[in-house]
Amino acid sequence: MNDTRKRDQPASAMTKREAVAALAYFLKGWDIETCILAADDLFDVLETPPELRDHDDFDHEGHP
Repeated sequence: MNDTRKRDQPASAMTKREAVAALAYFLKGWDIETCILAADDLFDVLETPPELRDHDDFDHEGHP
């Protein structure tokens, strides 16, 4: 019988969110909830198109 339990299988790779949270945890020493919120905030910014961010309006040539 082939009894392969989940605990015996290799762990899957971390998600990018988990990796950022772990990095913040080790580098900043924040509690894990703060690290997860910081990772979520980072990806919210990264996933927001630049034209929707709060920046000065520039035309296509870079002039305000």
